[in-house]
Amino acid sequence: MATKQQNNRRTVEKIPNFPCLFRHKLNANYYGIKKVGGKRKEHGLQTTDRKLAERKLAEWIKSLDKIDSVSEKQPEAVVD
Repeated sequence: MATKQQNNRRTVEKIPNFPCLFRHKLNANYYGIKKVGGKRKEHGLQTTDRKLAERKLAEWIKSLDKIDSVSEKQPEAVVD
């Protein structure tokens, strides 16, 4: 019989004074969670060090912004 797993949103806690940064309660790893285009994006930062997590989060958010700007510039496909 399968055991009931907790929802990921219940097992991460928000880090105060730093937007989009969360820490897993059980394994202490940091995660970035951000809404982009109405969809929730999650990214594991593979670290338990807060300062390193903050730097990796900033890089990840920059890459998300870069991807968004590229997708906005591309014309949408026309379906006949």
